[in-house]
Amino acid sequence: MTMALRRIGALALVIGAVWGTSRIMGEAAGHRGSAFALGFALLAATLAGWIAEKVRLPKISGYLLLGVLAGPDVGRFITSEMASDLKLINGIAVSLLAFVAGLEIHAKELKHSAKPLAVLCATVLPLVFVGVAAVCYAASPILPATAGLGWGKAWALCLVFGAIMMTYSPAVTIAVLSETRSKGPLSELVMAMAVVGDLVVIVIFAITMTVARGVLGGGGAEGGAALRLVWEIFGSLGIGVGVGAGVALYLKYLKLELSIVLVALFAVLAQVCPVFHLDSLLVALAAGMFVRNVMPPAGKELEEACEKSLLPVLVLFFTSAGASLHLHDLATLWPFALAIALARVGLTRTGVRLGARWTESLRGPREYTWYGLISQAGVTLGLASIVAREFPGPGEKLAALALAIIAIHELAGPVLFKYALGKTGETGAADRPAAAQSTVADTDPAPTEPLPAA
Repeated sequence: MTMALRRIGALALVIGAVWGTSRIMGEAAGHRGSAFALGFALLAATLAGWIAEKVRLPKISGYLLLGVLAGPDVGRFITSEMASDLKLINGIAVSLLAFVAGLEIHAKELKHSAKPLAVLCATVLPLVFVGVAAVCYAASPILPATAGLGWGKAWALCLVFGAIMMTYSPAVTIAVLSETRSKGPLSELVMAMAVVGDLVVIVIFAITMTVARGVLGGGGAEGGAALRLVWEIFGSLGIGVGVGAGVALYLKYLKLELSIVLVALFAVLAQVCPVFHLDSLLVALAAGMFVRNVMPPAGKELEEACEKSLLPVLVLFFTSAGASLHLHDLATLWPFALAIALARVGLTRTGVRLGARWTESLRGPREYTWYGLISQAGVTLGLASIVAREFPGPGEKLAALALAIIAIHELAGPVLFKYALGKTGETGAADRPAAAQSTVADTDPAPTEPLPAA
């Protein structure tokens, strides 16, 4: 209790000191605030994460909440300009998280999740797509983005929005799994669904955007959006294989200061990928998968190197994400955002339960999969921004609604996923001996092969 009071007091002192400093600095804080925000995020968010853990919330929830409270809509310790200046850190964090995820994906082990993954893609994704689009269309007369539009244009926008709401957040999934040291059927399936599901979504989004352009007009400079999305996916995966080969060669012949080299590599990727319209998350994910499957012995050494750099990067990434949440949009659009968010959760849960009726491989721990499919972040933001650029007016309003829904999902998703991992006994499984992990795998009812020991 004494330690808890000390850390709460330390957090209060940090916030008080930052508040006083920001008032003294005045306008200068906005111009010289990047280092100011960096130091505040590292100190305050680390303490907030510890407090969140003590009340059985994920640490990243503490980072997010601290970012919200310190962000431009509430405390204003971190201004919009400061949050924008931290984008380099965000890029490093996304790439590092994706690389760690790739190191966890072994092609031989994925065959145990292939069947349930295929069933989920056939049940959850269509349900969410059609269901969210139908809910939006039913509310189209009063929905800000579609009010006053004809039924054809309204339906086209609703289809685009349904595609956007199908997305997940690999970054949040990886962060929760890394924090809880989870391993098992649920962890593997949610991770695979977060990655594969987003690839499927990109294709569906490209199709719906083509339909919407035909109905609403528009396009212009964004007329090649569908082709660009295809390049972002497959070009990123190809470049990622090359990056993975480079990492493997470095590990084989040099192997010096791996932690520093990896952070530097991902910092470069964060700057270079946007220039060539590549997705740094997919590049890093493909690189990690290449190393894990082509040079399996190197995977463990790289994981240890990544873990040394992960904590401060995670703190900064999720604090910046919290500061960037648009609470104004949430305050204005919350009735619509809450209704659609609840509909998406209900449709996801229904899809998982429907899949469990079709195959035994979705029963047991994997019945909790829907808890891990709530979070949304980077991909959703990217797709929403494309809609806003392509369809000025209604598209911008639709993007604002998406941002409000992301705020809800980003805060609730990590909490639900951590709860599910605890219920299935997978929390901490990555640190257990192989014999202890087998008790988690034995709860998976797949009749053909047992799950491999982690």
